[in-house]
Amino acid sequence: MKNRFTALLYGLILVSAIANLNADSIYKSDEYGFSVKVPDDWRIHAEMNDPDEGRMIIDWGMPKVYSELEKTEIENAVSITAYKREEIKDIEDLMEFDFKRVEDITLAKSPVESMPGVSYQILTQQNMQTYSTNAVYYYENGIGYVIAFTATIGTYDMNHPQFRDFIKTIEFFEPSENRSPGSALPFDIGDTFPDSVALNIDTCCFFPTPLYSSRLPCLHPATINGIKACYDLSGDSLGEIFALAVYDSAFISPEGLSVGQPITDALIYSKGEFIRFNIAGVHYVKLPSGWNAAYHATSNDYRPFPSSGMIEFFFKPDFGTEIESRYIEKVEGY
Repeated sequence: MKNRFTALLYGLILVSAIANLNADSIYKSDEYGFSVKVPDDWRIHAEMNDPDEGRMIIDWGMPKVYSELEKTEIENAVSITAYKREEIKDIEDLMEFDFKRVEDITLAKSPVESMPGVSYQILTQQNMQTYSTNAVYYYENGIGYVIAFTATIGTYDMNHPQFRDFIKTIEFFEPSENRSPGSALPFDIGDTFPDSVALNIDTCCFFPTPLYSSRLPCLHPATINGIKACYDLSGDSLGEIFALAVYDSAFISPEGLSVGQPITDALIYSKGEFIRFNIAGVHYVKLPSGWNAAYHATSNDYRPFPSSGMIEFFFKPDFGTEIESRYIEKVEGY
């Protein structure tokens, strides 16, 4: 009988069935502040968020490979464990915690110089089987990360190059709970702008696009909750907010996005779709919250969507479904 192995925290366990779940191309955790690109043929075996233990775990199975050494098909595993624990204050604490966790089954460990981060190869033995794990350690924004690839001795070299490519795609960002409470705007489109807030009507924000109709709106700046935003009060009633634009990095969208964050993070929420509205000088991603994450573009900007670009501003409303439908493009992999 051909056995399937999957790893969780270095200890590979024999399983008789695997959930029929396909990993998304991008996996993101706002709570634990990371995202990573996952090959489409990896399958999720386990996903757990355990606040009592101060950790989350996501575990994937790679496509099976046949091992001449073990004379069976083996499914190697990749996992990410993120820790929010008081005793883990730096990368040294993280490594000490992780080494101790598996010390009873550890045969040997040695540094791996060719990998990013702080990397170790760890040999363990469980149920009379020896396994080789490449564990890579990061400590970012108060969170410890252990990214691990686990394989049998006969399959380690077959799949390790895929793990090396995988780990190059991981990105870390400020987790949602670390963001300041004044990161949202209390007023939205359709609300009446409060008299208690000073709106600088003598100044127009140099917003680079007509948000609606054929005219260039004048959005006036105001600071609310410590966030500078630009408001257009040309709604149906006096003082009604008709449009908003935010360039301030203190603003956090409901999706957890902010100015200066990679624009590709926004594509996760649109399944890769974006609006290339050259005539208005803006390319943007429509978000579920109704906000649009955008960056400036010239009227003749026909470049591919910038994978290394940053979010430059957010705005509401969008240009409307009828207009937008002419300019929708899609980035593959989302």
